[in-house]
Amino acid sequence: MGLEKTWITRISWTASEPTPNYGCCPASPGNGHNARSMDALASPQIPSRAQTLEVLRLMGRQRPMLMLLGDGDGFGTRWVLDGQEVPPGIAKYLMDAGFIADSGATEFAVRRLTLTDSGYRFRENGVLWWSSLGFLERLRITIFG
Repeated sequence: MGLEKTWITRISWTASEPTPNYGCCPASPGNGHNARSMDALASPQIPSRAQTLEVLRLMGRQRPMLMLLGDGDGFGTRWVLDGQEVPPGIAKYLMDAGFIADSGATEFAVRRLTLTDSGYRFRENGVLWWSSLGFLERLRITIFG
């Protein structure tokens, strides 16, 4: 049985819009004619990509992330989503990149952060990227970032 050449699309997820790379590569019987780009693995731009994507998935359009300003209590600022603390590196990255924005204060003076339009597109692109990965690639990204 010879190897056929198949046109495939490789997807990578970075801070910019994902760009599909069209290429011709040999298909092997074991991979179901699916090849995925490992470009995203080398991208240091998104901190802890699996965890960042999980935060974005949980937020969606309706759920806000809460920013608790805490300089007075000695703990510093904390970010919370559904009662769970969001790592500061991820929250700061999403804010600095413009993927989440302040949408006002709650009655307890806690800042409410919601996804922007670019944040929603970033979330959708991340979900597409994640679904294009195989089990071992997901495991590697989850463990090593």
